[in-house]
Amino acid sequence: MRVGQVAPLCMAISVVGFLVHQTAQLGSRPQVPPAKDELPMAEVKEIVKANNQFAFRLYSALLREEPGNLSVSPFSLTAGLSLLHAGAKGETRKEIAAALSLPTEVEVVPGFGALRNRIAVPAGKSKEGHRLHLANRLWVQEGLSVRDSFARISKQCSQADVGRADFNDACRQALADINTWVREKTEEKVPQLLSADSISSDTRLILVNAVFLKAPWEEPFSRKFTRPDKFYVTAKKSVMSSMMAQVSELPFARTKEADLLELPCRGGEVSFLVVLPREREGLARVEQGLSATTLEDWDKQFEQTEVAVTLPRFRVSSKLELSSALSRLGMRLPFTEAADFSGISPDAKTLALSEVTHAADITVNEDGIEAAGATAVIAIGRSFPVVFRADHPFLFVLRHKPTGTILFIGRVTEPQEKPEGRG
Repeated sequence: MRVGQVAPLCMAISVVGFLVHQTAQLGSRPQVPPAKDELPMAEVKEIVKANNQFAFRLYSALLREEPGNLSVSPFSLTAGLSLLHAGAKGETRKEIAAALSLPTEVEVVPGFGALRNRIAVPAGKSKEGHRLHLANRLWVQEGLSVRDSFARISKQCSQADVGRADFNDACRQALADINTWVREKTEEKVPQLLSADSISSDTRLILVNAVFLKAPWEEPFSRKFTRPDKFYVTAKKSVMSSMMAQVSELPFARTKEADLLELPCRGGEVSFLVVLPREREGLARVEQGLSATTLEDWDKQFEQTEVAVTLPRFRVSSKLELSSALSRLGMRLPFTEAADFSGISPDAKTLALSEVTHAADITVNEDGIEAAGATAVIAIGRSFPVVFRADHPFLFVLRHKPTGTILFIGRVTEPQEKPEGRG
């Protein structure tokens, strides 16, 4: 970052790659539903409900494997997996639907397309200061035919272009092309999604989905109040972290296990929910009770409250291979030779998932723009009704407020201001 350049307040990036390889013989052609330009809001809400249920189920599945800092975008994953759902048949299709909590009465890919149209803020059309870009692309092995119905629904509903690649004789070039596309769509925040061993001569199709969000706070934190202070990793162990501070009227709620604070971003369409356990080592207990229903109950309890907020600056970068987590959610057949993705291609060989690689990066810090009077609320000698001091591990949920869609979910167990090692 150049000297004097202002870092964004809230930036979140997600990329997910679905690798499909060749296995045995195919069955017959499935029926892929026709694309629709728009769907009734009631049907879109069913898609939002499915996304949010999947968000918490996936988060719970990852708790076993990812004990530290974590960031994941359920929206990015469901957007990509819904395309594979459209090309799946029989039990393979049923398992994907069950793992993603997809509604049976709604046309899934058109549903996500309609939700995408409500959420996305295209490049060059920043809305009230926030940008939310979504991108999809398919790379298909040269010589592998793709059903017109699948290509049509991919383009019309997910804006997913279909490109050709040679995974047999030019796998290095294919790898470079995919990672370059990822870097461009995430503005260099995810420099490499796939590694050299991700692609082999059996690879037949790679689907990549990227989500990029950049949003300033509605009420910026003033940098002059940021101070180094202790963040308690455990009840007794602490590390020094850059702690931001402000006092503002914000949505606040208190439950038996946690304090809840919602930090709205400019324009009101994106918000950052912080779930702070009442006890320093209480995050695991809070996580055990997480569900989409829990989030709905929390939303009913929020009240505008004057809050003295202390929150660490942080960056959480996660790179995850999700095949085992998805299998635990019931999505097993798609990773085996028994998978049936005959809705994607009519060729004589069937396709199966080999891996699902997901990268998510979220940065939270002060907004560089000083709003008039923004620092005046830090008064001297005042007593505040509520103190929200996030100086120990907490959960975060980044949402699109008009639809209620969970875009990102994760936890901070130890604040990092620089990119963390990817594993």
